[in-house]
Amino acid sequence: MIYNIISTTNNLNEIGSYPQVKEGKRHDYGAIESYWNVSWENFPNFVPKYQLEILEKAKRTNFLNNLSGFYGFTIDLEFKKILERHKLPPCNFYPVEVLYKNKNYDYYWFHFINSLLPYIDFEKSSFEIFRTNPFKIFEEGPLISIDNIHKVSDKLSFEKSVRIKEIVLKNNFPFFDVISLWNITPLILISDKLKNELIKAGMNGFETSVFDKIKFS
Repeated sequence: MIYNIISTTNNLNEIGSYPQVKEGKRHDYGAIESYWNVSWENFPNFVPKYQLEILEKAKRTNFLNNLSGFYGFTIDLEFKKILERHKLPPCNFYPVEVLYKNKNYDYYWFHFINSLLPYIDFEKSSFEIFRTNPFKIFEEGPLISIDNIHKVSDKLSFEKSVRIKEIVLKNNFPFFDVISLWNITPLILISDKLKNELIKAGMNGFETSVFDKIKFS
């Protein structure tokens, strides 16, 4: 199964201008129900409020750019319908208020719980320590655990970084069409099947690239 990194696009032909969005005028970061109080590891016990305004010179897309501190997708109804036809991890769709040129549009916050961590074979998976400029790989080792990779990263000097070399999934992995690597690295992946359906349906506002580091036992 092939997975792809999905992210918002900065292609001005699609989004019109950058940034594409700004916070809604009525959003209160201090409110209990603010999106700032939603953890990417859990579902909140309240309906979160998330408000956006698309800038005047920007274009409205199916998949919108996000505000700082936001986790998940901001999507319209058509995008949501496509997602719902696929195998999703535990998730919720929360309403999002989007204002564009003095008109309100219905969008949704697709918020889902980390969907990959329980299925990683850490002993078979590996990381590597590297330098970007000039590029050089210094060493590699097994992931072992989330804590281990964070400890390795914390001990590195400023010119070195840690990245995933290979993630091996156990046989019980349920082949979700959307998965998160957020505990390890801030990436969200979608299956090739989902990517192709989104493209076929003409969805816009996002871009993808193949993530070739996932292997199966």
